[in-house]
Amino acid sequence: MNVDYFNYDKTWDDHFAAQKTDGAGVKVGLPNNIRNNSDSRIYLYSMSADYTQTLKFAKLEAGLKSTFTKTDNDAIWENEVANVWLNDDGKTNHFIYKENVNAAYFGLNKTIKKMTYNAVLRMEHTHATGNSLTTGEKFDRNYAQLFPSASVSYARNLTNSFNFSYRRSIQRFGYEIVNPFITYKNAYTYQQGNPNIRPSISNTVEATWSHKYMLFTTIGYVHGKDNLSPTFKQDPARKILINGYDNLGKFDVVYANMVFTKNIKSKFQTTFVLTGMYINIKTDMGNGEIYQKKSVATQINWQNTLNLPKSFFLEVNGQMMTPMSAGYAAINTMGAIDLGLRKNILKGAGTLKLGATDILNTKQYNIDVDYQNVKTNNRINMDTRTVSLAFTYRFGNKNVKQNKTRKNTIEAETNRTNVNTF
Repeated sequence: MNVDYFNYDKTWDDHFAAQKTDGAGVKVGLPNNIRNNSDSRIYLYSMSADYTQTLKFAKLEAGLKSTFTKTDNDAIWENEVANVWLNDDGKTNHFIYKENVNAAYFGLNKTIKKMTYNAVLRMEHTHATGNSLTTGEKFDRNYAQLFPSASVSYARNLTNSFNFSYRRSIQRFGYEIVNPFITYKNAYTYQQGNPNIRPSISNTVEATWSHKYMLFTTIGYVHGKDNLSPTFKQDPARKILINGYDNLGKFDVVYANMVFTKNIKSKFQTTFVLTGMYINIKTDMGNGEIYQKKSVATQINWQNTLNLPKSFFLEVNGQMMTPMSAGYAAINTMGAIDLGLRKNILKGAGTLKLGATDILNTKQYNIDVDYQNVKTNNRINMDTRTVSLAFTYRFGNKNVKQNKTRKNTIEAETNRTNVNTF
């Protein structure tokens, strides 16, 4: 049984000053001063229990999980008028979102000679509410869904195995996306949440071949609906671009993946991952208008570790993504290089690691949109370089086999706090 708690706090203290100028650079009119003093808090609670038992005919697996989430976002925007800060009623909002997901699963696993069969059925019940204390706007959603999965594995010999699988999955939206806030980006661009956003549902079939535990190749097909995609709309009255997220219609993805991993003389370990995909998004916009966008993309990830003297290890990792579609937007090529140096200390019981991410500061979003009355080029230049120092200590007797590895039951939920918004 696992019990987890996660708390996330974020505050803003932003000041924006906008000044119009003419073609000669001469100031026109008075400056526009705006400030944002906002607070966002997320509370996550999760409980889960898993049960396994070997029966005469198969291995039984079952479990329960409950997750409770509360987000409390209080956005306070003010405009400076005649040296006095006044509340901006169009942007200020206090919104509370609550979500309770109860899930149960039941599965059977059976091995017959070289064949292994696995089937699992998971049921999720979701109850979500949203309440704007500022505007009085509310919503209440209550629904249940089934998520089956099945796989068949064939171990031909010690060096080759094959796996065929099917699964129905859900992708939930980030917590910032559901908040109906209007966030000021600049004088001509706002970011707005969408309280009507829905989770995305997909069905995946996949085939994998494993060779000598060194080469893994996979081909797969995904069909889904309500794709979570960034949107770009124009306010025709104010000529302001409003960025947000919405559910597009159906989407299909065909992909192929290759993973190659190799240890060279116990001194150098390398893992190379290459993924290619074809993406087709199709949405019925109403009034007979169909929006469709197709693209082909490639992703590369390369991880390398070199064993150095005196228990030092050097890590060099690289990643790159070619242009790809994201709803109405096209994301151009980007990549990054990460470095790390770690050392085993305290007779192997501890590890000290110094890491640096995106050392060349190249992981920058370059987004183009050309849809209806919106044509924009977005260049998001952030300093994504970070340096971290981490210490890990392993307690207990290393000669005793660990009975069970504890699972983090809220990893998926905590990832929903880190969603990139364009």
